[in-house]
Amino acid sequence: MVDRGGYSTISSDYKRKSPRKAGFGSIDFRVFFVAIMFFSLIAAGAWSAYRVIAMEQDIHMLKKRSDSLAMEQIDLNREKQSMLTREHLEMLGGKMGLHAPDKKQVVFLKQGRR
Repeated sequence: MVDRGGYSTISSDYKRKSPRKAGFGSIDFRVFFVAIMFFSLIAAGAWSAYRVIAMEQDIHMLKKRSDSLAMEQIDLNREKQSMLTREHLEMLGGKMGLHAPDKKQVVFLKQGRR
């Protein structure tokens, strides 16, 4: 028997070991790493798609709320304008017991410099 790199020549069926080392069992480490990266990218894509959909729903809800607040603001401005009319203020003054001054009670001052 001749020693040829640690292998015996007795059995002709004996095959040399592959120079490529196997990682986990028979799976190559590079293949395993690529698979993990692939599934990580798929998970990141799914998560970001979920967040985009959730944000779109939030934006839609906030847009509806903004529209309803704008309509409420228009209604409140109309009510404010109606309350500031002369007739409305005179009616409120009459309810409180106030009345318009007589002409004798009104004093006009000259405006300008002395």
